[in-house]
Amino acid sequence: MIVIDTNVVISGTFFGGFPRRILEAVFKGEVSAIASPEII
Repeated sequence: MIVIDTNVVISGTFFGGFPRRILEAVFKGEVSAIASPEII
């Protein structure tokens, strides 16, 4: 389980790199992520 913050969401969405790999792993169901309602 990992905690996703705003920086990971923005960097992964617009710039790629390791933050994008984290988001891809979440969407594939490889890891569970937790975020606050404000971030979502």
